[in-house]
Amino acid sequence: MTTRVLRAAVGLFSSLSAVVALSGLAAPGQAEEFRVENKVFLSEKKDGPVIESTTIFLDDQVYDYLKTPEEITLLDRHEGRFVLLDPVRRIRTELATRELSDLAERLRLWAAGQPNEFLRFSAAPELAETYDASTGELRLDSPWISYRVATTTAKTSDIAAQYREFCDWYCLLNTRINPGARPPFARTQVNRALERLGLLPKEVHLTVRPGGGKLFGQKITARSEHQVIPYLVESDRARVAQTDQFMAMFPTVSFRQYQTRIEPGK
Repeated sequence: MTTRVLRAAVGLFSSLSAVVALSGLAAPGQAEEFRVENKVFLSEKKDGPVIESTTIFLDDQVYDYLKTPEEITLLDRHEGRFVLLDPVRRIRTELATRELSDLAERLRLWAAGQPNEFLRFSAAPELAETYDASTGELRLDSPWISYRVATTTAKTSDIAAQYREFCDWYCLLNTRINPGARPPFARTQVNRALERLGLLPKEVHLTVRPGGGKLFGQKITARSEHQVIPYLVESDRARVAQTDQFMAMFPTVSFRQYQTRIEPGK
């Protein structure tokens, strides 16, 4: 599976808050330190996850490590940028968060003007929210898209906010990397609800119905698992230190060059 396809799958579960994204990164402040282990499963892939990644929150920065293919994504909140690092090719590239927020607004306007009913819904989706405090299950439903989320209480409100902000921007990054990807705005409501309730996702079940729930219509299902560890260990800090070395060592190339992968056997 290519990095592009992997990122598209990640985008099923990445969060986007249009309000935050379009207004810029929150001001850096006292940040919590924690780690999240992530797995993504597609309905047709029953023998294991198609994606595994680790996300480390440290010193107001966020480091995301994709297992296969190996790739590191850094959200640099101070500089308002993403840095993508390829440890195999030993190169890096950068994307400004402002570019991503501008893209989000253009995508919203484009989707709103499309004749396709599903795309118009995606521009400004409305989902009915229900939360069962006894089970910790959060649901957001519409005829087009449904989310069922098993949740856990965040240790602090700062952890919930930091997690949401990173996922907001990662979703926008996915949209930039995968032209033609489904607009991410439906996830906005899920994300806002989680933060408002002081929750983090443990497991997310997503159902997409491009036909609006019509009988015999196409249905896409997927799920993700997230394990939040509310502290860092020495190996996490060593991993970040190595990434900082990569930042200094790897030459910067254009985004287009970075996206050009060498085909196997060539």
